[in-house]
Amino acid sequence: MKNFFSTLFFVIILAPSVAQAAISFVGSAEGGAANNADPTADLTTITGLAENDLVIAACGIGDGDAVNLNVTMNSVGYTGINDLFIDDTHETNFEVFYKFMSSTPDTSAVCEGSTGGNDAGTAIVVMAFRGVDTTTPFDVASTSATAINDPDADPPSIDWSTTGVWTVIAAASANALGNSCTSDAYLFPTGYTTDQIECAGNDTVDISVGMGYNSAPADPEDPGIVDHNGTDSTNNSWAAFTMALRPAVAVAPTVITNDAGSVGVSSATLTGTISATGGANATVRGFAWGTNSGLSGSDTSTTTNSGDFGTGNFSQSVINLKAGITYYLRAYATNSAGNGYGTTTNFTTGTDNTPSRKIRLFQSSSIKIFNGRIILR
Repeated sequence: MKNFFSTLFFVIILAPSVAQAAISFVGSAEGGAANNADPTADLTTITGLAENDLVIAACGIGDGDAVNLNVTMNSVGYTGINDLFIDDTHETNFEVFYKFMSSTPDTSAVCEGSTGGNDAGTAIVVMAFRGVDTTTPFDVASTSATAINDPDADPPSIDWSTTGVWTVIAAASANALGNSCTSDAYLFPTGYTTDQIECAGNDTVDISVGMGYNSAPADPEDPGIVDHNGTDSTNNSWAAFTMALRPAVAVAPTVITNDAGSVGVSSATLTGTISATGGANATVRGFAWGTNSGLSGSDTSTTTNSGDFGTGNFSQSVINLKAGITYYLRAYATNSAGNGYGTTTNFTTGTDNTPSRKIRLFQSSSIKIFNGRIILR
């Protein structure tokens, strides 16, 4: 008996891919203190800190009073991830906070240090990143860990999911080794050594705090040991976080069409500006121009320039235009999310004022050029 279906057709519907912006590192800052002082990071040292940049602040307190201190931020607007405490002779109190900068970025990030006693060291380290999703900055829940009897921190593994994720580790170690912000207390694991930062608060009980990032983590990512290169002691303790930053969803570039420059009889300079990348640099930029106001039809030309383009001005010279004609112009740029267009503007080429003379020839007359002279016959 013949099967009712002799042929099977399979239709696979693929969800459209989402263009992601690229995360980038902006800069870092640090600060250490003692005797109940509040550690402060000077954010003005981060060149170019801008609106929507994500600032991550790691605050640590080293103490010996067997009390779980509440680590907080004095600077407003920060959100805490998790408050960690590990009890040993040298106790680690540690928390990581984050905040997106407004149109007027903060000038400092300050932790509260007074919860510790006069024997407590305090420290803060800060890293700033661009291109992080402002709605869901962390791709998955951050992971954390603590341990006693050792100052060598072991940030836990994290299983992220979105293409373009960066992982960030933050570690704190309570000790009595006399470290400071100018000493190199930590040896960061492979993949986290670029732009690493650390600082320490030096008191009866010291605290070392450090942070690093990996722009190409494994999945899942197990960062490895943040080695405190001082003398190990069972009196010491540590706490650590691992975070996965989710890249923002890219949008098409924002493009401005500027007025044409150097307009002549048969040539002009077209100029445009990419004022915002949309989270992903443009790979193509150019202009469309022609005598049709809708920039369509056979009289419309398009220039294409391929590369890796951030914000800024661009231009293109065009020639062989007709004199005294109005041309319409529009700048554009394309990134992984789509095309961005400027508004359509226009310019008019100059009039050809080259002197000319007319010669009337009668029947049987002729023109001959001899030694540069015109001879009529």
